[in-house]
Amino acid sequence: MERFDMFYNNQNRLNELEETYYEPEQTYYEPEQTYVAPRVQNEMSYTVQKGDNLYSIANNYGTTIEELLKLNNLESTTIYPNQVLLIPYQEMNGMHYKEYLTVSGDSLIKISEMFNVPPRVLMMYNDVLKLELAPEQMIKIPRKLKEYIILEEDTLNTILEKTGMTYEELMDYNQKIWLKPGATIIIK
Repeated sequence: MERFDMFYNNQNRLNELEETYYEPEQTYYEPEQTYVAPRVQNEMSYTVQKGDNLYSIANNYGTTIEELLKLNNLESTTIYPNQVLLIPYQEMNGMHYKEYLTVSGDSLIKISEMFNVPPRVLMMYNDVLKLELAPEQMIKIPRKLKEYIILEEDTLNTILEKTGMTYEELMDYNQKIWLKPGATIIIK
């Protein structure tokens, strides 16, 4: 109860009010409060391949050996084939995709499952026609995207209004898709 009273006392002082009764539609200010958002670390799983070591894995995924040791609760740098490791990754601010460097044995299907992105979308973003990939190939992984089926009555302007996207974003997300009724497009 003390915390509740303290909030209203601060609010009243800020608004120069005597009591906690407010008139309908009265404008008043709330005390500023600082909230610290919890830090969310993105991670994915990786199955160790024959010939892998922590240095090569860290190098391929843009992380450090120390981060891999800590994230996976490893006491030494010794790893084994088929061992599953958690790999931290960062999303690039302002971009609608992140980059992933392929390793030996990667395929679009495998990457699709790792990042929960349909293979069709990976193929569209990367201009890739085959499912097998070469090692050390840079692949764009789209972030949190949705699909939208264009309706008969849709125009470019209504699509932009519905999605809140700019023309440039819509074209960038859907480089190889004709905007016509029935087409499935990628939106954010």
